[in-house]
Amino acid sequence: MIEKFLKEAKESGKNYAVLKTHKSTPSWEYFYTIYDREREDNKISLVGRTYNDVIEDFKQQAIKAFNDDYYDFYMYESQGYRNIKPKTPGTQLHRDPSEILHWQCRGATEWKLGVGKQTSDGVVNGESHLYDAEWLEEPETIILEPGDILWMNIGVWHSTENLTEKMSIVFEPLSNSRKTL
Repeated sequence: MIEKFLKEAKESGKNYAVLKTHKSTPSWEYFYTIYDREREDNKISLVGRTYNDVIEDFKQQAIKAFNDDYYDFYMYESQGYRNIKPKTPGTQLHRDPSEILHWQCRGATEWKLGVGKQTSDGVVNGESHLYDAEWLEEPETIILEPGDILWMNIGVWHSTENLTEKMSIVFEPLSNSRKTL
């Protein structure tokens, strides 16, 4: 499923695509068995960890689709609609230095994707891919719901707003990543 989705997405000429799968996702209760609620950040590495067959299937499909055994695999949790940094309801406008396959497992998130521009030379919050930036044109808005999968190519400008509490899993192939943005 993911292999066909990625092939079609890349052939479309767009730098991002959404697969509305509505496939079964792990329950909140399951996520809380693998999530350390005492952590200060909301990004939890799943590399080298044991988890259920549904998550393993997603990872194996992603490895096959990207043909990449060098990857980062992690989940995001949003307590009270917050994600990444405390007291922010999502992520600010930025672009990532690698492709991303984002699987929305629980809750809903609004994504804005489009053409942006960096407005300063500095980085924000010590993150190498977060800049002061602005949209150059009206972005496309996409709502991800449980089961939906979003693919973004390297350098796609995007921001997110969590509409509810959420859990998501991200596969980030690293062999072709970290190119100059």
